[in-house]
Amino acid sequence: MRLFVPAASLGAERDGAQLRCATERCSPPRAAAAVGLRVRRLVTGALAALAAVTLPLPSVLAAQGTGGTVVGRVTDAATGQPIQQARVLVQGTQVGSLTAETGRYSLRVPNTGAIVLEVSRIGYEAKRINVNVTAGANITQDVALTQAAFSLSAVVTTVTGQQRKVELANATAQVNVAEKIAELRRIEEAQTLAFAELL
Repeated sequence: MRLFVPAASLGAERDGAQLRCATERCSPPRAAAAVGLRVRRLVTGALAALAAVTLPLPSVLAAQGTGGTVVGRVTDAATGQPIQQARVLVQGTQVGSLTAETGRYSLRVPNTGAIVLEVSRIGYEAKRINVNVTAGANITQDVALTQAAFSLSAVVTTVTGQQRKVELANATAQVNVAEKIAELRRIEEAQTLAFAELL
């Protein structure tokens, strides 16, 4: 019987990756090579099985209908200018995109049939559009958004309660601007007279 154990566990002064035979009838390099060959065969078999499962997958998806692509441009209805960073989303899914600086978007829709696109941007009214997606086709759907009218209602604030003076850590003072301006004029006049006397 052959029993292989790591050399480090036997206290040997050999490389830890090399195996040592517990009985002296076998050679360690041959045993390590046999283990390496078995591992390689196992990994190769697993990769072959994985390839066999995944290679037919694209043809199966094509037979089921892989959906299509919806492309288009989002613009301002009043000016015709492109709207950037508008959100285009397939309703009820996580499939979505933001428009580029040119207002263009592209969505890869996984299913075929009727879908609803939700197009929105801050400052514009959201829009929902029905689109029919066919397998493998590019559908062009341009959208024009109208600006949302914002109206703010009046806010009335009423304050009740006791009024009291609160002491602040910093000192505050009142400044009489008229007095300060008069004082500055007197200083300027005094400086002008002193300068005239020097001449």
